[in-house]
Amino acid sequence: MEITKNVLFKNRYHINSIRLKNYDYSSNGAYFITICTKDREYFFGEIKNGMIDLSKIGKIAKQFWQEIETIHNFIILDEWIIMPNHLHGIIFVQNNVIPLAGRDTPVACLYKNDKNDKNDNNQRKFGQLQKQSIASVINHYKGITQKWANKNKYSQFSWQKNYYEHIIRNEYELNSIREYIFYNPMNWKIDRNNLSVQNKKAPDGDNTP
Repeated sequence: MEITKNVLFKNRYHINSIRLKNYDYSSNGAYFITICTKDREYFFGEIKNGMIDLSKIGKIAKQFWQEIETIHNFIILDEWIIMPNHLHGIIFVQNNVIPLAGRDTPVACLYKNDKNDKNDNNQRKFGQLQKQSIASVINHYKGITQKWANKNKYSQFSWQKNYYEHIIRNEYELNSIREYIFYNPMNWKIDRNNLSVQNKKAPDGDNTP
């Protein structure tokens, strides 16, 4: 089953960031995260027969991602995938509540619409990192991966500045994104992050992850 971003995100992923201008990213909820390598270079491996064959640094990126729950006890990892030049993952923020088990996720933990919805397409300017927030988690993850790369003579490796996130608002959207992530390797030939696909299309200034 082929799943396109237009279906999942309703053409809303067309800027560098969709962070809500006044949203508290330490709030309990579900978030869809995309982190790309600089210039979308293929550092993490290659797709073979619809599966990712990870490189050495790809395995490190996988290991550090899996350790996020251990390092940050307010985070629960859901569906995720390491791709040749990016990572997709669903993260649950569970501050000051009993951690959830597996995927039995109550709808109450998902994002609830509020007056800030109209600000979805505004890019936020960041100051100091907020504790126990998505930004602090991703900053730490990118930092330890980069530190490993530098220490192990992967001098060409670098992350793309910033990252992309989408606040998941309901259970239907959550399951649609899970499905999209699961099928990502099988849909690599048409993935926008696949440079061979990008080169076939006229530049349009769209940085969709």
